[in-house]
Amino acid sequence: MKRTALIAIAVTALLIPTPAHSPSARAAAPKQIPLVSPEVMKQWNRVAICETGGNWRMHGSRYSGGIGFRNDVWTEYGGQKYAPHAGLATPEEQVLVARAIQARAGVPNFVPDQDGLCRGW
Repeated sequence: MKRTALIAIAVTALLIPTPAHSPSARAAAPKQIPLVSPEVMKQWNRVAICETGGNWRMHGSRYSGGIGFRNDVWTEYGGQKYAPHAGLATPEEQVLVARAIQARAGVPNFVPDQDGLCRGW
């Protein structure tokens, strides 16, 4: 078989939709379940408002992310699997790292309330 015939076969194979890649399969795909519930994200958004004015993308030389992770703590608790610093991670990913810190500290599911210090919410 000539080279051009092989290329034509390969191109044709790429153009034929497979069941997993067909438009109807994509439309029927289930919604992705959030890693952090909307209720928990709402609580952590309040913390971010207090810490960084709600700027989840904040990056500084010592602190980053919406909830103000110390950069070395972000690394220590595995945050770099999401992004080099918290400000590049999604808010959900930042909350997952915060929950890992809390679990190790023995206070899982605790969301700091900032002791009423924030008037932004």
